[in-house]
Amino acid sequence: TVTGTCTATAFSGDGSGLTGVSGGKVLQVVKGTLDGSFGTGSSSFQATGCSVSITTTGSNKVLVMAGGTVNNTSAGSGAFTTIYRGSTNISDHGNFMAGYWQEDNSNNVEQSQFLHTLDSPGAGTHTYQVYIYAHNGNGTAYWGYRNTGVITAMEIEA
Repeated sequence: TVTGTCTATAFSGDGSGLTGVSGGKVLQVVKGTLDGSFGTGSSSFQATGCSVSITTTGSNKVLVMAGGTVNNTSAGSGAFTTIYRGSTNISDHGNFMAGYWQEDNSNNVEQSQFLHTLDSPGAGTHTYQVYIYAHNGNGTAYWGYRNTGVITAMEIEA
């Protein structure tokens, strides 16, 4: 059992093949929740209110993770979700991180989503929030549909 920092100068046994082990220390963890669900019929991203603020130092990174259920009230329609830092969409591919689409004859089918991304925001206080929109403006797209949506931000040492 180690309390505090354990400094190793060499590896032996099963760890002898390890190389490039450095950084990655978790400095802080901040959690937030969405009380209830958020719904929108908009065909552009809308803030869900599932957000968290974290204050970082130096060039440290932030690992952002969010989870919740999604639903769209219109059969054959769907929703797209992503994470914003302030007013900036930080999706690392395209313009959304996760999609949801239900079949034409579905009866309000829901799906669980888990989003995560590693951000390099720089020093300061940053707010991360889940955004969602209804694809083509059909139906109402919900985040945190059956349970509370959650979001966690972790500052990781550079």
